[in-house]
Amino acid sequence: MADVYGQISSLVGRFREINDDYQNDVVLALLEQLGTFSANASFRSLLVQSDVTMSLMKIFISRYKSNPKIAKLIAKCLMNVTFGSFSNKLKICRSEEFLKSFKEALEVSDKIVSLQLTRLLGNLAYDEKEELSKPLEGFIPILCDVMEKSFTKNWKRLLCASVGTLWNLSSHSEKNKEAICAHNGALQVLISVLGEKELELVRNATGVLHYISDQFITNVFTHKDIIDTFDLIPQLISILISIRSPHTALNVIGILSALLKDKTYRTQICSNENIYFRLQKMRHSSDRNVCKASTKLLSKITIQQADDIQLKASFKFSATPTPRNPYFEVKRHSQLLTSTPGRRPLESLAVLASQPNTPEVLYTPINKTRTLQNVVDDSYVGFGEVVRDSKTEKEEAAMTSDYVSLTVIDFKPVKAKKSPLKFIRKLLKLK
Repeated sequence: MADVYGQISSLVGRFREINDDYQNDVVLALLEQLGTFSANASFRSLLVQSDVTMSLMKIFISRYKSNPKIAKLIAKCLMNVTFGSFSNKLKICRSEEFLKSFKEALEVSDKIVSLQLTRLLGNLAYDEKEELSKPLEGFIPILCDVMEKSFTKNWKRLLCASVGTLWNLSSHSEKNKEAICAHNGALQVLISVLGEKELELVRNATGVLHYISDQFITNVFTHKDIIDTFDLIPQLISILISIRSPHTALNVIGILSALLKDKTYRTQICSNENIYFRLQKMRHSSDRNVCKASTKLLSKITIQQADDIQLKASFKFSATPTPRNPYFEVKRHSQLLTSTPGRRPLESLAVLASQPNTPEVLYTPINKTRTLQNVVDDSYVGFGEVVRDSKTEKEEAAMTSDYVSLTVIDFKPVKAKKSPLKFIRKLLKLK
């Protein structure tokens, strides 16, 4: 073991001495040795404590254009020595000259070199501290270009790495989210890869969409066409039904929760029965986070459905001068069934009997069994009530003219005044 430590110390010293006089073959051989040591967790700690990171950055700046293979090996070594090391990440992010060369190399490199550079960028973007995140903001447009290029040419490994790096960068700030959404083609690619078979790629894509989903609501009109054209919501529901990965499930639930804030997306989500029953099953997941998230989304969907039913309730008044009977007979409407055939009918609508010379009130009640306390009840099978969506011309006219306000006036009971003569007579009788 002492010999290995001596070899590492000697290797680090050799990297300090490298200058323009060293041939590329010698530099490549040294980088191969360093890559072997840096891949071992036991030896990596020695390299992290040394100044080999600064030496590698210096070599990259001077040789990345002339020899792409050197750039690839340096990116691989830097990826290893920055793994879990905030100090080494900080050294890289503070070097403006290195970051400039890094951007240029990422723009013009081939598939293999771009893969290693993208993975290194993913390591740097893992931490959300401002010292690291702010210098990396300029990489988002370049990374989106790499993602789009790899998607077009079907480079799956590079596509997965670029989407995963965007996932890290999208968690840093609102500025990064806006930059991803503003890039022409990035959102289309992220939605398109949701149908891929690679689970890691789908997980990374849902992670990015989860972080930028608040932008879908902030800029509804900007992104609505893309979301509708590429069928984002149907794909998310399909993933939620079939996926078994907790990370992907949490990402999808987060996206759907954000989309519920908009009326258009809310209708698509709440009208789908599959998502409702899937969330009911996910409430019993062994993963505690999935259980909590699915229960929360299920409650939101239930509340939104109840609110929509209240908004659709219609009130119709037929004004008459003197009603014959102030008490209205309530009858049950037995024709209302659930929207899905084969299920038990829900609680019928209470409709006032149509009587001559009396006001008629039409309204839609809310299913009282669907409260927050009963949302997680397995015995619940009803999904939604059928509400009346259209009105006749006569009803519309009644709703917009000649309203009669029926109010109840409470009179305080008045006590009868006691007569003094009666009081005197009672006293005389007692005597």
